[in-house]
Amino acid sequence: MKSNLVAAILTAIVTIQPVHAAPEPRVFNTIVVDGNDRFRDQDILATSGLQTGDLLGVEDLRAAAAALEFTGEFRDVRITSQGDVLTITVREEPEYTGGLTFGLGYDSDSGILGVLGFLLLDVHGEGTEYRGTASVAQEAQTLGLSYRSPRFWGGRTQRWNSVQLRKLRL
Repeated sequence: MKSNLVAAILTAIVTIQPVHAAPEPRVFNTIVVDGNDRFRDQDILATSGLQTGDLLGVEDLRAAAAALEFTGEFRDVRITSQGDVLTITVREEPEYTGGLTFGLGYDSDSGILGVLGFLLLDVHGEGTEYRGTASVAQEAQTLGLSYRSPRFWGGRTQRWNSVQLRKLRL
């Protein structure tokens, strides 16, 4: 009786399968892209590196999600499957806007001078703002940067304008 119990336990241990075993690689006949507004399905598929008809395993899907996340354009990337259909669901980062300004001129006191400026809006969420200016002249060069966010320092709108670099020519 004792040997029957030991045999039953050994049989049960040998036949137990891991609960979280990685699924076997398989071929998907359809790949669907969902959640994208700014990017075409083809662009997301090209960035992911996934193609219908390829044998895809867990590591391939992880690499595809990492490639999409690396672009910085997506807040979240999920890849799921049902049957032979693979679905890539993305949540896009908010689109940001901005501008670039440049100029070149001549001043009788400073000589030739150039100015470059940029503005980026909503890069890190709605209401954030980056600004920068650089000016170059024979007598002085300056660089200024600023950042503003409604969530900076506990929810109050704050501005950081203190970075000013100057190089004066003697």
